[in-house]
Amino acid sequence: MQDRFLLAGYVQVPMLSAEEVSYLFAEMRKLRPDDNFNPQPDQKYQPSDHCSFLDKNVDYKRQAFDLIEEVFDPHLKRYMPNFEIVSANFYVKPPHSGVFTIHQNWPLLPLEDTTVTLWCPLQDVDVHNGGIHVVPSSHKILPHVEGVLCPPYFKDFQEALIEKYLQPIPMHAGEGLIFDDGLIHWSPVNDAEEATIAVQILCVPSDATPIVHFFDRNHPERFEKIEASKDFFLSQLITDMTVRQPHWKSLGFVENKNRYISEEEFVELLKKGDEIREKIYFPNTTPYSLAITMRNILLDETQNSLLIKRGYIQQQILSELEIQYLLDEIRNICPESDFLPQGDASSHPYIFASYMQNIQKVREVGSNIIQEVLFPHIAQLFDNYRIISCGLFVKAPKGGWIDVHYHRTVVDDLKHWVIDIWCPLMDTNISNGAFHAVPKSHKIFPEIVHNTYSDPPFFQNYTQIIREKYSVALPSKAGQAVIFEDSMLHWSPNNMTNHARYAIHCACIPKEVTPIHVHFNPSYPQQFELYEATDEFLSKTVFGRLLSQPIDLNLLAIVPNNNRNYTLEEFEERMHNADQSRHELLERGDEIRQKIYFPNTTPYSPAMHPETSVSLVHNQGGMTPEPAKVPPVLTRIISTCRHLLGMKPQSAKVLSVPQISGVMRDARAPINQHTISDVTDYYNEWTQRYIEGFGEVFQGSRPDSTDELFDYIIDAANLEDGLTVLDAGCGVCGPAMGLAERRNLTIEAVTLSEVQVAEGQQRIKDRGLQNRITVRKGDFHRLAEIYPPAHFDRILFLESLCHAEDYRVVLRQAKQVLKPGGFIYIKDFYTVDHRSRPDLLELQAEDLRELNRIYCLVMPDLPSTVDIISELGFHIFYMRQPLYTYSSAIWENFMRHTNVFWVPKLGNPDRVIGTIEFLLKV
Repeated sequence: MQDRFLLAGYVQVPMLSAEEVSYLFAEMRKLRPDDNFNPQPDQKYQPSDHCSFLDKNVDYKRQAFDLIEEVFDPHLKRYMPNFEIVSANFYVKPPHSGVFTIHQNWPLLPLEDTTVTLWCPLQDVDVHNGGIHVVPSSHKILPHVEGVLCPPYFKDFQEALIEKYLQPIPMHAGEGLIFDDGLIHWSPVNDAEEATIAVQILCVPSDATPIVHFFDRNHPERFEKIEASKDFFLSQLITDMTVRQPHWKSLGFVENKNRYISEEEFVELLKKGDEIREKIYFPNTTPYSLAITMRNILLDETQNSLLIKRGYIQQQILSELEIQYLLDEIRNICPESDFLPQGDASSHPYIFASYMQNIQKVREVGSNIIQEVLFPHIAQLFDNYRIISCGLFVKAPKGGWIDVHYHRTVVDDLKHWVIDIWCPLMDTNISNGAFHAVPKSHKIFPEIVHNTYSDPPFFQNYTQIIREKYSVALPSKAGQAVIFEDSMLHWSPNNMTNHARYAIHCACIPKEVTPIHVHFNPSYPQQFELYEATDEFLSKTVFGRLLSQPIDLNLLAIVPNNNRNYTLEEFEERMHNADQSRHELLERGDEIRQKIYFPNTTPYSPAMHPETSVSLVHNQGGMTPEPAKVPPVLTRIISTCRHLLGMKPQSAKVLSVPQISGVMRDARAPINQHTISDVTDYYNEWTQRYIEGFGEVFQGSRPDSTDELFDYIIDAANLEDGLTVLDAGCGVCGPAMGLAERRNLTIEAVTLSEVQVAEGQQRIKDRGLQNRITVRKGDFHRLAEIYPPAHFDRILFLESLCHAEDYRVVLRQAKQVLKPGGFIYIKDFYTVDHRSRPDLLELQAEDLRELNRIYCLVMPDLPSTVDIISELGFHIFYMRQPLYTYSSAIWENFMRHTNVFWVPKLGNPDRVIGTIEFLLKV
């Protein structure tokens, strides 16, 4: 939530219960403001809506403040424990009135500090009844004091802000919008027949002295800082703010840096907003963005930036069903009874780790069961990462202490990030051994090559200080993972409960990286041997003990052991400059590695042969190069023979896909095999047969239950009450109706077929959904001509995009009518990739040709679809096979009913096409 607030300038949060809303309504009706909640906007400084602050009745203002504080203060303390209320107001918009000017709130502290506003409607609000609109990420991009006599810096393009930049925030009664006072916001006229009522609360840090910036026309070069307590806002009238009052307490003066800018400069400031705010929020860090200098780790940009900066994030990844499945499977092999005290015997004072077990069925828990469950989540969360190891951790009751540590080195390129996932299978907190992280401790000691049995940790003399001063506990719900860079320091206390605590773990690396195994031989402590680690080695090797030299791995290099103990002062210096250290590592990784490994030699190459590699030893003259001592002669012989026999790993061959024009489409290029007119005619002719065969839900990929399909789409597309949704290619509105009956959605549906429009309208009327669903004839290649820009929270393409003439045009049009922060959900069929089996391509082409003919489409391939999505600037929130159990029963019923069968020559249809779903975000 904090990260969202810093990034966008606002967050929506649950705030009041229905009972509290009713209580506020009842108590508010007892109040008697001077304007009787019906303001006269012809008065100077009086808007067309009621605001407590602007009312002349001081007693009313105090009563309103006390009432609001009574109800809201406990909730605000939950979200902002270190803030306090300085002003609290009722806002009432009479019917057909109440437009509020575009503005930023008055700054109640110096501009570099943060003050916040809570806005909470007491009934559901949207664009029709005067709901609030904001310009996301418009906070803190330009230092400017707005006030009674100081217009906003955007005064010359306010209409453009309304037309192009302001976004409505529909809200339910009692929901809160917490936003930075520098955020640009506005609200339109209440077009409803009833007044709308909201509460506005201004908050400042508890230890701060609030101020108002008084502008004196005689001294336009400065502002006077006037102390503004709670009583200040209760006792002052708006007209008082235009003239210096003698009783005001001055806190000095500040330079007037106000200036007025053009729309073009505003756009540039929005683009640079993150960089500008970083200098404000983190003034002691170097002004750069690590995300620019390295490959992405996570697909979500916000989470990726947070992971890079902090070293970890928390993310719910497992469903309840997955958690229960894992617990059942794991307890079959590691029952809880194995960890409970027997009689008077004490419990095991250890943590059980599958990585350290030499029992096949225990090791297979990680390599099979855990990896099976985590695999789709890794694909959904990460940008081209893969799992290299999975394991199980069980903390026995009254035991399981793991002190501060970091994980062993598994890649040899300092720029690459190894990411670990630790995920409890039950709720965890301090009492049962919660994960504790040391934020920002990752990648700040690149000279350390970690092998469990080479050296004690570099911080061994001050682990207690790290635990007490630098670490934070991360309580987690079952299935909520800690995703962290594996050099980040972390630890966990004992499990003090009477039950075993189960958690799973996996390590992931970029797919383009080869993992390494660092071998340490105590007879040669001055060096490490780096081997190319195979998946089999990583999955079968029993770690946690000194390993013998691997004779079946390819030796990559021998490097010096420069590990040493670091003082607390050195540690604290690195932590203080953590961002800068990581930036230098990413920018100059190869150079740093050269200096670490071979400070007095020519540049190091990882492909250097063992015979010519160099190690460093201590002598009286300091560090000098000498021939590396590769102790086992057999290893050198094997390595040399491998090289001579050409047995080094070879790069994979790239198989070209035969050009099958008109059968397997490239989604990046338009097609003309089936035109828009062809698709229109097809559905006008075939809709009745679709209804008879499919029912009203024309979906070929689906579970057996239609109800299950609707529930699945709701979860997959993240459909929530209050959203505006477009069903693009809607058929007869079967999905639209099913979704509208399960969630409070406003749905626009569009189809090429006038037959489907008429059929859909009748079915919508029969179900009483006319006020929730609107269906019209239209072409999804022209969405921006049909709908206003930034109109939809969600856009659904449910097995409809495959009919598009031009994917690029359709997705670009969808992007225009999608609200910033909205999602596009696509579920469709794509051709199976048989590049590794060229012998199947000809049969696949025949099957696709027949499929395309029957269903009036040209099936795309997946790689080109991903390309066009990326080229258009979408962020792929996830791409995956649907998680439901597929049933072919409905599709088979359609074929039997129409007597038109598609019988693939490749046998099963899933050898020709497969279903993929995307969730896309701008």
